[in-house]
Amino acid sequence: MMLSFLSCKNNKTQPTDLEDNTIETNVVQEDIDTISAIDTLQIKEDDIKENIITEEVTKPIEKEVEKVTEKVNKTSTKIIEEETVIKEIVEEKVEETAEKVEEEVVVETETTEEVIKKEVETITEPVVEKVKEEVILETNTWVVPAKYKKMSNPEDASSENISIGKNLYSKHCKSCHGKEGYGDGPKAEEVEGDLGDFSSNKFKAQSDGALFYKSYIGRDDMPNYEKKMSEEDAWLVVHYLRSL
Repeated sequence: MMLSFLSCKNNKTQPTDLEDNTIETNVVQEDIDTISAIDTLQIKEDDIKENIITEEVTKPIEKEVEKVTEKVNKTSTKIIEEETVIKEIVEEKVEETAEKVEEEVVVETETTEEVIKKEVETITEPVVEKVKEEVILETNTWVVPAKYKKMSNPEDASSENISIGKNLYSKHCKSCHGKEGYGDGPKAEEVEGDLGDFSSNKFKAQSDGALFYKSYIGRDDMPNYEKKMSEEDAWLVVHYLRSL
């Protein structure tokens, strides 16, 4: 009887143990799933935090880079504009300085000529000619061919011819050589060569042929008049030059 009782007792307790094991297994599995879920959430949280931190770090840097780049571009543009303005100012100043120096030289030259002219007028004729020749220096020698040097004026030195020569001189020569032949015409400053003084003894010492050659054939700044007047007119101009 006793053995039968024990056997029955064991049969009753066995299902309870199995059930407990199942519950424990389920609990453990739930814990594992929970831990796994927590770990997953933790990983996602870490990723989110990392992304947030990355954005928090990179966005300000990107903004600063954009600001610096924009500032550099503006500065470069400003520097180029300033360099252009400075270059224009420098060029303008150089031109103004050059013009000022040129004006001062012209004024000084005119003043010097006026002083010399006044001083010359107060002394005797021989000394006047000497001073003029010293002041009016020839920059080079005008070589006249021998055949022209030997030429004589074929036209009469009548008052009528001299008057015609004067009109021709006024039309073609006065603008540079001046009314009295002093080389002080309104266009004299535009001429680089020496305009001479037609009233000087040195000028008058030249032959008629030499004067004809220089005034009719010309050279450099002295234009050629072969197509502007006849040889006869050129010889009449020579007569008028002799009268100055």
